[in-house]
Amino acid sequence: DEQRAILRHVAYHASRPDADTSTEDAVVLNNYTELLETGVAQLPAQRQRIFRLRSQQGFSNEEVAEMLQLSATTVKTQY
Repeated sequence: DEQRAILRHVAYHASRPDADTSTEDAVVLNNYTELLETGVAQLPAQRQRIFRLRSQQGFSNEEVAEMLQLSATTVKTQY
């Protein structure tokens, strides 16, 4: 859904080593990063792990499922 797409977009840009570091962009990115972390922190622990592995580390549903010993369907549903 749209909220997940926004979170993925922010997480992706926040984690890029070549992110724009101009003052205004840095402030906006920092605000979005804080908002993202606040939202992720409100998720149950398993959903936090799934979100971080999928969005921030780029693993596939199948890879996350194997790491967390879950079904790929569970990962897909909880992501």
